[in-house]
Amino acid sequence: MSSARQFTTIDEAVRWRAQQTPDRLAVEFQNGGERRPSCYTYAELDRQARSIAGILSRRRLRGERALLLYDHAEQFLPGFLGCLYAGVNGVPIFPPRNRRSLPRVAAIAGSAGAVAALSSVAVLDRVRGNLLSDAKLAEVEWVLTDAPGLDAAADWSGPLSRGDDLAFLQYTSGSTGDPKGAMISHDNVLHNSACIARHFGHDANSRMMTWLPFYHDMGLIGCLLHPLIMGMPLLHMPFATFVQRPVRWLQAISAFGATTSGGPNFAYELCAEKITDEECSELDLSSWQVAFNGAEPVRAATLKKFGERFQQAGFRPTSFYPCYGMAETTLLLAGGPSRAMPTTQAFDMEALKDGQAIASANGAEKQLVGCGRPIDDQRVLVVDPDTRVVCPPTTIGEIWTTGPSVTRGYWNNRVATEEAFAATPVGATSDPDERWLRTGDLGFECDGELFITGRHKDVLIVRGKNHYPHDIEATVETAHQALQLGGSAAFSVDDGEWEQVVVAAEIRREAWRTVPAEDVVADVRRAVAEAHQCHVSTVVLLRPATLPKTSSGKVQRRKCRQLFLDQSLSVLYEETHMSSNTPPTHLSITTEAWQDIPQRQRRQEIIVDLKRTLAEMTQGDPCMLDSDQSIRDLGLDSMQFLQLKLHVDDRLGREFDLDRFLTLPTIGQLAQWCDEDLSAESTVDPAGESVRQQKVPDNKLLAPGPPDSSDAENLARFNDDFFGYLL
Repeated sequence: MSSARQFTTIDEAVRWRAQQTPDRLAVEFQNGGERRPSCYTYAELDRQARSIAGILSRRRLRGERALLLYDHAEQFLPGFLGCLYAGVNGVPIFPPRNRRSLPRVAAIAGSAGAVAALSSVAVLDRVRGNLLSDAKLAEVEWVLTDAPGLDAAADWSGPLSRGDDLAFLQYTSGSTGDPKGAMISHDNVLHNSACIARHFGHDANSRMMTWLPFYHDMGLIGCLLHPLIMGMPLLHMPFATFVQRPVRWLQAISAFGATTSGGPNFAYELCAEKITDEECSELDLSSWQVAFNGAEPVRAATLKKFGERFQQAGFRPTSFYPCYGMAETTLLLAGGPSRAMPTTQAFDMEALKDGQAIASANGAEKQLVGCGRPIDDQRVLVVDPDTRVVCPPTTIGEIWTTGPSVTRGYWNNRVATEEAFAATPVGATSDPDERWLRTGDLGFECDGELFITGRHKDVLIVRGKNHYPHDIEATVETAHQALQLGGSAAFSVDDGEWEQVVVAAEIRREAWRTVPAEDVVADVRRAVAEAHQCHVSTVVLLRPATLPKTSSGKVQRRKCRQLFLDQSLSVLYEETHMSSNTPPTHLSITTEAWQDIPQRQRRQEIIVDLKRTLAEMTQGDPCMLDSDQSIRDLGLDSMQFLQLKLHVDDRLGREFDLDRFLTLPTIGQLAQWCDEDLSAESTVDPAGESVRQQKVPDNKLLAPGPPDSSDAENLARFNDDFFGYLL
């Protein structure tokens, strides 16, 4: 098979595969629920891409930007390739569900100067009513790639792109105010793909399995474009399918014989916590050679827990592949050799706080996982972010890089490009005219291995999702009238298991003696959870005019964070509900016993169980929870909602409708729905005997069956709430 380096453009690689191996499986999509899987050979992919490219050529869109708005990955892929074939710069983004999600889509459309949107009939029907509310989106020309009778392959005139041409824009910001689109060229992708192939040990016999969405750089470049370029068969599972029952990920690896799969650290943690011994005994993970772990901090405890848990299923700890990268470096920047034990080392915790990486003796220590060495011809420096002086060994600084995988900068954003992509280090032995990318991440090198310790940029990474503090602060300051405008700071702290979000907010002078602090905190949690799908672990209400600011009035978030850790803030009231990755463990009634309880008593027991579970998840008091209280009011983030659903499924012995959980019910409503579903389980067969229907679905891979009409709506709503995630 040809390597990535032998191609000039991404679409050339796909066309070459279609000519040389037309019937070879390119991608198989497991569609979730009872829907049949769909498969693309290289010939089928090429035909669909040509048809879409013909439509785009007919509309003279070459050189323009086009949003890619699809609910389903199997629709996204031909649309994305059609853009590449036609020389249109695609902009992958999850489609809007409602008015709440429109501002981010509109901001990206405006930043990209998008003149078109490739999508499906279902997506357009869903958002049509909201389009006119935004001037940018109202002017976009819609191209529906699943409309009947649109075969225009004959209108495609052939390859026109070059290697240094822009391929697509990868938007990296979760902010609606200042979205930044990394300009990724064909050369960038082909270089990075070649690096991945060498470091992962990929060849024609490798097989990829993923549930990562194609709107994220790890999913798009690492798990879609790279396999297509390499000629590796790919199995794709919807994120919702994995995250509702994590065992499906490992079952898919077993059934597909995948050699490579992975995701952020939380995915491994979820599997280690949720998969039962019985499920584990049926897995065969012996084919899994590369289990990459990136996009958020890699935790030594998670690697240990997962490795021990699934060793009996054939998983080898040497398969773990901690890595580091970002959209601005196309994808992979650093990684170790494949099939080698990850590097885990203990460092003195106090020294790390002082910016020094010193091996731990007998004091407090922190286990850090190395992310390997810079790949191939990518170079890395550790630089003092303020003085731009190259740091000596063992000193923590900002990670800078340069090389062929570094992208051109941000589309139509000269200021941000200059700030991030045009840095010049002081004291480096490299060419003084050479420009470096400032990653915004802090770390150090030890024996040539790169260790990540935190962030220099003001961005919070929680459960793999980027949150920009100014967005959260804007939400906080309008959550309650007692809060001071321009008087809040959002930041994160690492509790050793997870990144926890902290909000410090000033109370107005006229309100701090009269407004109940508990009400203010509850409103803050509710507003942030609703707007950002993010749980605020700690809310600190401050005395007026005590938030740290510069002389020009800018919030000093890092200083505020340090004062919080030192317990030196001027606090009026503080409340902490820590977010945990560990699912609730409360058990009051065995699964089998629920059916034997009278209905009125059963509903009350379910309410009690829900209250205790929610109190455990939020470190609250179950006696303070009311049945009429909305679950969203507790400030749960999206992943905690998921944990609640998984817990209820396990407790009551069936899989309940996800859609109901996403309607944000009260505790009493949720208990009523669960009780009604349990009551409906007993039916009478034609012989007159009582029969209990099995409600927990079969977890077997790719179960055939007729399409479920609610699948698209549930999956889209789930993805919108749970997987703004990783973007």
